[in-house]
Amino acid sequence: LLSMLSRAEYAGVAWGKMVAGVIRGVERHGPPTRAARPLECVATVGGLIGEPRAEATSSILASRLALAVNGDYRAVHRLDGGVEGFIASLTHAPNEVASARERMVLFPQYQDVFGGPGRPGAIDVLDAFVTSCGNAHHRSAFWRVALPQLNISPEELNDLTYGNVGGALLARDDLSEKDRARIAAINDRWTGVTLRHYEQCARRDPGVILLALSHNKADVVLKCVELGLVTELVIDADLEASLWRRVGAAG
Repeated sequence: LLSMLSRAEYAGVAWGKMVAGVIRGVERHGPPTRAARPLECVATVGGLIGEPRAEATSSILASRLALAVNGDYRAVHRLDGGVEGFIASLTHAPNEVASARERMVLFPQYQDVFGGPGRPGAIDVLDAFVTSCGNAHHRSAFWRVALPQLNISPEELNDLTYGNVGGALLARDDLSEKDRARIAAINDRWTGVTLRHYEQCARRDPGVILLALSHNKADVVLKCVELGLVTELVIDADLEASLWRRVGAAG
């Protein structure tokens, strides 16, 4: 990771325990060798309802990476201060999502990351992205709080998707129109990084660095690879064995 980040100019940072763990590794082992230009560290999602771990939010992790690599917080693009990462279903008004988005795009921090009138955002020039993937499960406070508000359980969401990468859902290929619409409605509430941003970054160097541990990540990792969302995989032996069995079985 240190070697890959040494080649980057703009690094997107996802959220969660996995990304927090690898940022902690950078802090312990020291900064990568870089030219004079600092590494611009970019948060890729705002605050998440129900998420109690401030240390695992995207903005905090981007700030920690900037301090570890550059020695200060100046080259950080944050998404806090009221920017929702997922529009919670609180009012149940018909225009709830549209109204929230209309307000959100006016935040200077949001425009800095995702662009504003007549200008691109930092996320459009990412050449590195440190992210993880996974499923909705009972240990995630975010999914546990957000999904019941939308009348869907974590188990149902797992049945309808391969999982998510950095929070962006990957719908299964064989869904009915009704179920595909349900996943689209949930994704519409997600205001952070999208699959399009992953596709853009994956074509650059060092590209999308996907962190994943354990055999239960095999489905989502394989789908990310199939869709061209990944450049570098960082995995453990358990997941390696599961991926090898699946790829080998497919010839």
